[in-house]
Amino acid sequence: MVPESQLQGLNERLEDLEKKVKAKDIVLVQSNGLYIAGKIPEGAHKETYAAQGVINYGSAKVINEELGKGRACEGIVVEYKDEKLYVCGAGDAVLVARFDKTTNIGKYKTKLNSTVMDLGRLIFYDRQKTEQKTADDKAQKPAEKKD
Repeated sequence: MVPESQLQGLNERLEDLEKKVKAKDIVLVQSNGLYIAGKIPEGAHKETYAAQGVINYGSAKVINEELGKGRACEGIVVEYKDEKLYVCGAGDAVLVARFDKTTNIGKYKTKLNSTVMDLGRLIFYDRQKTEQKTADDKAQKPAEKKD
């Protein structure tokens, strides 16, 4: 879970990224399918949308592994009649971006991929530090005496 203190900053970064890459909306999701931040398309169910983005990305990674190519999956493009999705991931973070059908996603892949790496490091590195501090605090706390 992302601390409340980080959510506003994450949403602001995703909104800024939407403008830079001309996306309709962008969502950041944990690799287990849990929604983290971003704007869900109107009418979409948040948990389902987030989870399906991760499932699509995971499927592409498995296909790559089956082909034995030994290379990382940079991302996938899913094309619909009137729009496209681009899904990319890094570590425990997955980014789902929705575009108009005419958008050249190739122009923005580097920016999208580097952003998901940066946000993933920020979120999950901070979480690991917090978990470690909690564990350290518990280890240093003296045991309570029983009468």
